[in-house]
Amino acid sequence: MIIEKEDMLNALLEVLKLEKGIKKFYDFALGKVYTEQAKEGFKKLRDWEQEHIRYLCYLYQAFRDQKETLSYKEFTEKADLEETDTDTPSVKPEELFEEKDFIDDTEALMLALELEAKAFDLYRRLSEKAEYSNTKSIFEEMKQEKEKQIDSLRRLKMMVEG
Repeated sequence: MIIEKEDMLNALLEVLKLEKGIKKFYDFALGKVYTEQAKEGFKKLRDWEQEHIRYLCYLYQAFRDQKETLSYKEFTEKADLEETDTDTPSVKPEELFEEKDFIDDTEALMLALELEAKAFDLYRRLSEKAEYSNTKSIFEEMKQEKEKQIDSLRRLKMMVEG
């Protein structure tokens, strides 16, 4: 159960590590996919992951310093106004994939779907463990973000497969 500040900080470190690993995958896949559609899709997803990382770093700082937090939507609307130090906390990306060539774009998209599903499941589990409504809503909102990314990947997969 997530009830104390330390629990929340540890949960945020866990999701930061995963989100950074997913972004690392998108960076890698950009150089390995074949079609322009896939390249453009992975670029958008990589940038989306970077926004998630910025938000999670903001949350980590807010919880650490015991400050009020913004929802993800509020944060992205104010993102241009606020500078968030994405290097704190210092967390290495989770190693989520083997760096190798893909047979085709579908293989890359299937792996991306697996990674996003893993993140979705983590946010789901954290929201279920959350004791306080504010904490629960943070993880629920990020779970919804993952649903949007999964939907985006499914649409991209259908386009690439023709």
